[in-house]
Amino acid sequence: LRSYPQSDLQEIQILTTPPAKYEAEGNAGVLNLILKKAKNDFFGGSISPRLELKKERTMYSLNTNLNYKNDKVSASLQFGGGRLNYDGYLGTYRTYPKQGTYHASETTHEGASPHFNLNLRAGLDYAFTPEFSVGGNVSYSRNKGNTHRVNDSRDYRILPSGERELLRLLPGVADNTDKSHYTTANVHLEKTFKSAPQRRLSWDADYVGYRSQEGRNFTSRGLMPNGTPIPGSDFHFDALTDQHTDSYITSLDYTEPIGKGTLGFGAKGTWTRTTNRSDYDAKSSMGERHDKITFDEHVYALYADFKHPLSDKWNLRTGLRMEYTHTAGENNGRRLEHLKSYLNVFPTLFLGFNPNDRHAFSLNGTVRLNRPHFGQLSPFASYENQYSVMRGKEDLRAAKRAKLALGYTFLGALNFQLDGGYLWDGITQVIRLDPVTNQGSITHDNAEKTWTFGLENSFFFNKVSFFQTYISQRLWYSDMKIGPESTSLYGGAGLTYHVSLNNTFFFNRSKTFQGTCSLYYRTPGYDWGFHAGHIFSGGAGLSYTLLQGKLRLALDAYNLLRNNLRLNITTPDYQMNVENENSPFYCSLGVTYSFGAPIQGKSERKSAQELRSRM
Repeated sequence: LRSYPQSDLQEIQILTTPPAKYEAEGNAGVLNLILKKAKNDFFGGSISPRLELKKERTMYSLNTNLNYKNDKVSASLQFGGGRLNYDGYLGTYRTYPKQGTYHASETTHEGASPHFNLNLRAGLDYAFTPEFSVGGNVSYSRNKGNTHRVNDSRDYRILPSGERELLRLLPGVADNTDKSHYTTANVHLEKTFKSAPQRRLSWDADYVGYRSQEGRNFTSRGLMPNGTPIPGSDFHFDALTDQHTDSYITSLDYTEPIGKGTLGFGAKGTWTRTTNRSDYDAKSSMGERHDKITFDEHVYALYADFKHPLSDKWNLRTGLRMEYTHTAGENNGRRLEHLKSYLNVFPTLFLGFNPNDRHAFSLNGTVRLNRPHFGQLSPFASYENQYSVMRGKEDLRAAKRAKLALGYTFLGALNFQLDGGYLWDGITQVIRLDPVTNQGSITHDNAEKTWTFGLENSFFFNKVSFFQTYISQRLWYSDMKIGPESTSLYGGAGLTYHVSLNNTFFFNRSKTFQGTCSLYYRTPGYDWGFHAGHIFSGGAGLSYTLLQGKLRLALDAYNLLRNNLRLNITTPDYQMNVENENSPFYCSLGVTYSFGAPIQGKSERKSAQELRSRM
């Protein structure tokens, strides 16, 4: 929202219950920014350089945006990129009480993109008449990264006194490389009608291509506590994995006014092929291997949405989306017989009651799904060390989530929501440990089942000229089980609370000089099958706008307050603790200069958005 001057905005649509027109994937609402009609002839844009400092290392980025309209032609060009640095720490600690053993593994990593990562998008639209237009856009993005990891693993014996006796050291190093790129193309057609302004017909055709290559290796050796090498304890893993995904999408949408309401319906087809290859070096513990899996996914969808005021005080939005998914594939030339095609139906309901301007009530319900990431469909090892192997699963199903919520709003600023939901076939990494050998298997599986019941509250305060704040808090109870089919390997149940505050300070009457401060806190609770500890974070920033809003300077500090994420799993056979640091403190200095006409260009079409998120 901050990138648009208020004068450019015609309407802001906040849909907490996404209509059936939108993909059944994800569980977020929809925010539509409706811009005022563009001026007939204009040229404008913006340029935004940015510099960041993290642990005495610099990162930079540059983003530009150009928009042009002349008579029947409108065009846009967006170009951006930058160089990133990243670092972190991961500690994993396993305790086996019955065996009296303890294992510690601590890894630090540093990485950077060796080249200028790139994002490019161009679009062109031509209006044959005020009611009929045709257009298209293309985009390309490229990313590269190199990461160096240093690992310190140690095996201990737990003595009767509770103290630990060091048995051996397992120092190791790894150098990982990642490179990927997206290519997308879209052609679209839009038709409106003078006789009925709400009547609308649109058609989209998309191509999305994704290429990814990851190099993974890990080398370690075994040492006695005094540093003497242990014969036969050397370990080496070296693999190169490739993912190629191509998707073709077409959709047709139609909206028809019916009295005071509208009826929308349409169809969509998506055809996707993913090929995952894995090549293991002959020196790897698995020996030389060359594996290939091909996965085909076809999704056919029909939907209908109906929106109509039932009276001056009651409003109804309801919809139904039906999706048929066909899956097939081959693993090293062998047909995957256990893949299944399936039919899903996704209802949506929103019922609103506004007795007056002070009060608003709502009831909404949805059923949503999350399909697996295409990289998770590879059953081949993506990483290995002495004690752990990570891999995907070729027959992952889509996770499903049902939710029902009752909401109340007072004076448009104070909100309450009572909700309940159930997640089944949730996709998560299932951890299995052998207490005798300490061998661990980490596999993506449809293994999460979670009941959730919560009370949410938010409040927006802007009654004084120099300050405004948005407070959001939630208290919920969750009962989570991790395990395939009817079994439960681990998980837990309990209450969790979180609160977030976003504050804005205005230091002058024109509100061109602003300060921001954000805080977040969460009590211990269950996520991903783990019991997570306290989480808190905070940041602050300053911004100054001049030249009638055309130039904006911003200085931000992220993670001024933060803690490392701590997780644990407890079963009758073992206890596993994890400490993860991946959000260090860093500062950012950004400049945005806007020129020409202030109206922004046409935004990217959303017809392939959910599919891209799975790549």
